[in-house]
Amino acid sequence: MAIKILHLSDIHMGSSFSHGRTNPETGVNTRLEDFVKTLSDCIDRALAEPVDLVLFGGDAFPDA
Repeated sequence: MAIKILHLSDIHMGSSFSHGRTNPETGVNTRLEDFVKTLSDCIDRALAEPVDLVLFGGDAFPDA
């Protein structure tokens, strides 16, 4: 029996996102936009292809 695992790590929620640039259309830092899109893609995939286990490997916050 196969087990589907979604593995995430080093997402650094709450990072200052001091690198990158400001998207002139949204006024939001481009690195923050990338972070939100990637996390959203992971959640969408986990829902579309139901996973048996979500494994978070750590580094949820940049300074924790």
